[in-house]
Amino acid sequence: LKPFIDRAYRTRAERATTAIGGSSLGALFALEACARRPDVFGRCLACSPSLGWDAGRFLTTLETETGWCRDARVWLSIGTQEGRTPESQAMNVARVQ
Repeated sequence: LKPFIDRAYRTRAERATTAIGGSSLGALFALEACARRPDVFGRCLACSPSLGWDAGRFLTTLETETGWCRDARVWLSIGTQEGRTPESQAMNVARVQ
């Protein structure tokens, strides 16, 4: 999709000005896209990312594959009451921290 957008519209196509974002599973997707294509995405907005999805695979991967985020600009945010129980709410906040 990005190559089409860059051809069809006046964009600044370089990595430093290319961002991706989302919320919940969309935020997890945005983080994954930024991690998998650091040559394309230099900025990421992740609101309430579902970091517990797939047994926390993204966080496990992030423990060893950190190169992509060294010079990326990443915004993470989450509310304190996201989850069904106080325990899950605390865990969701801890994952984002």
